[in-house]
Amino acid sequence: MNKWRLISVLISLGALAWVGWELTRHGVWREPWPPVAWGWMGALTLLMPVNWGLEVAKWRFLQPGLAWGQAAREVLIGAMAAFLTPNRLGDVAGRVAAAPPERQALAGRAFATSAGAQWLMTAVVGVVALGNWWAWALPPLALAVFFRWSPQLPRAWRERFEWLQAEAVSVKHRAGALGLSAVRYAVFWAQFWWAFRAVGLAPKWGDVPLIFLGNALVPSAALGELGVREAVTLAVLRPEGAAVGAAAVAAFAVWAVNLVVPAAVGALLNLKRR
Repeated sequence: MNKWRLISVLISLGALAWVGWELTRHGVWREPWPPVAWGWMGALTLLMPVNWGLEVAKWRFLQPGLAWGQAAREVLIGAMAAFLTPNRLGDVAGRVAAAPPERQALAGRAFATSAGAQWLMTAVVGVVALGNWWAWALPPLALAVFFRWSPQLPRAWRERFEWLQAEAVSVKHRAGALGLSAVRYAVFWAQFWWAFRAVGLAPKWGDVPLIFLGNALVPSAALGELGVREAVTLAVLRPEGAAVGAAAVAAFAVWAVNLVVPAAVGALLNLKRR
């Protein structure tokens, strides 16, 4: 186990332990768990295919001529690989491996642009949600960087794998990827908000972007950041009493709907491919 993976595992275990401690400290284990409004939970579940459908649309947009079915297959196999790797780093390898050899270089560049656009949305909205005056200088700066330089994966990856060699991506495709990433971010925000409503919580609008930002920045082990997402949620909301259990349930529900289900579908598709 390399140093980075060890750090990720220790952080994830620490996050799970802290969540368990918070639940114990507030007596959540001794009380009935918060009632769930299944209408809200059903609404966030129905948005799951919309969420991933937008990712499929973005993947297809960045690779003109790619069929919808093949795009969905590659994205879901990537979701499966991401679920099993620290910080979801297996996503790129899973998608590229699912693509035919003649398209793998294009798929690598598409992933760099797609992931860069989605991370940009997470970073910009999360920093703006902090409420500091200087945060408003970030969006124009981030957009300038995004459109001036095509997103690239880490140099070590590009030197090791030829198909990750990044070439310039057109402004049209970067703009389209950014637009689809913004819509997907809004859908994910709605899902998390509805999860909170399902357990009787009403956080501030900026709490959800801060949770997204913290989850993106904290190293985590496999299983789709299980433990880290819940810990960041508790750290941002700082709930008391029974609300601690409610917040943990909301974070877990979003994890199960958005990551476990697509990863399971991707695993089935990967088995059929062999």
